[in-house]
Amino acid sequence: MQSTRKRPYRDSGSKSQFIHFAVLLRFSKKPASRLRFISGNLGARLRFMKNDGILSLENRLAQQIGIQKDFNGQPSQFTKPPWKVILRRFFAFLIDAAVLKAIGIVITWAFGAKLMFMRMNGWWIGLAIITIYFSILDSFIGQGKTLGKRIADIEVVRIDGEFLNPFDAFLRYVPLGIVATIFAFSANENVFSPMIAGLRFLSIVIAIAIASFAIFHPQRRSIHDLLLDTAVIRSGSSFKVEGASLKKPLMAFIVATTLIAGPYLSLNAFFILHPKEKKTRELWKMFSIRSDLSNPKVMRSFSYDLKKRELLPTLEIEAYISNPANVQKPGIADSIMRDLWQSAVMSGNVFESARRIDVTLWSGYDLGIGGLKFISKKSFPYAKDLAGEGKKHRYKTFPARPRSIP
Repeated sequence: MQSTRKRPYRDSGSKSQFIHFAVLLRFSKKPASRLRFISGNLGARLRFMKNDGILSLENRLAQQIGIQKDFNGQPSQFTKPPWKVILRRFFAFLIDAAVLKAIGIVITWAFGAKLMFMRMNGWWIGLAIITIYFSILDSFIGQGKTLGKRIADIEVVRIDGEFLNPFDAFLRYVPLGIVATIFAFSANENVFSPMIAGLRFLSIVIAIAIASFAIFHPQRRSIHDLLLDTAVIRSGSSFKVEGASLKKPLMAFIVATTLIAGPYLSLNAFFILHPKEKKTRELWKMFSIRSDLSNPKVMRSFSYDLKKRELLPTLEIEAYISNPANVQKPGIADSIMRDLWQSAVMSGNVFESARRIDVTLWSGYDLGIGGLKFISKKSFPYAKDLAGEGKKHRYKTFPARPRSIP
C-alpha cells in the first residue's frame, strides 16, 4: 500500500550517450591520452548525469523499495527507506524512559510520605501513567510522536499514512504493557514460585519477539506494528508498504529465545527443583512467617571483595519493613539485621560454600517509575562458630538512606 502518489524518474538519452563514450574510448590510440580521456570524460559524464537526473539505476532501485523521488528526478533528502530507524527508535525509547522517570520524581517530591500507604504495591500507578503517555502522544493528538520520537524525528503512522486514534495507540502499547506489568508485579514476589518463574519467562519471550521483529523485519515493523497495521518512519516521509517475508525475524526470534529465555528457564527450574536448593527455600519459608517482615527474598549470588580482590559466594537476604522508622533508626535496623543473620546461621540452611551473608532492609513505596526507599544494609561473615552470644563479629555497615527508586 502506498501512502502518496507515484513520482516518475527520468532516463532520456542515457543509452546513446553511453555508446558515444564507448566508441571514443575504443579508437583513442595513445594510452596516456586514453587515460586522460577516461578521467575527464567520465567526470563530465557523471556531472551531466547528476545534473540532468539520469541516474536510472538508482531510480529503479529506489522505486522497487518504495523510496519516492521529486518531480525533477533528484533523490529526496532521505537516501534509504524511511522505516530504517532502529537506532532512532532506541534513542527515542531512552528519552521517553527519562521523561517518565522525571514524572515519577515529581510525584514523589509533591506527595512525599503521603503515599507511604501504597508500600510496594504502587507499581500500577506508574503503569497507568505510561499507558496514558503512549496512548495520547502516539495518536493523532500528539501527531504520532512522543517526546522521544519528536526529538529523534520519527513518528508512528498507519500503513496508509494516517495517524492512529487513541484507542488503537493503546492497543499498540498492549504487548509492551504486558511485559512491564509482569516485571513490576513479580519484582516483590516469591522467587521460588513456579507461577512467578513462568510469568517472567513469558515476559522475556514477548520482549524478544518485539525486539526481533523491530530489528530484522524487512520494514522494521515489530509485532505490535503488524497487529495494528502501523509503521515507525522518519517524520514527514512518504513510503510504500508491500508484502514482506517473515522468515528472517522468525529465525532471529527462535535463536534469541533459545540463547536468552532458555537458560533463564533452566536456571529457575534449578532453583525450584534441585535438592541442593532446598536449604535456601527452607530459609525463605522461615523468614516468610515472621510478622515483622514482608516479602522476604533469599537468593544465592556472588559479591566482590575489594580488599582481597576475589569473588565470594554470598547469601543475600532482603525484606520489606512496613515502618520506615525501624529502617532509619540504626539501633533498631541493626538489631533486626543481626537477628536475621544469626537465624540464618543457626538454622543450618545456608549453603556450604557461602562465605558472606548480605542482609538488606528497606521501607517506603514503589511507583514503578519512581518512589521513595529507605535502605539499610550490612554484610556479615558466615561461620557457625561465630553465631554464639557474646562473640564479636566483624561486618560492614551501610546506614539507612532515603533515595528515589531507580
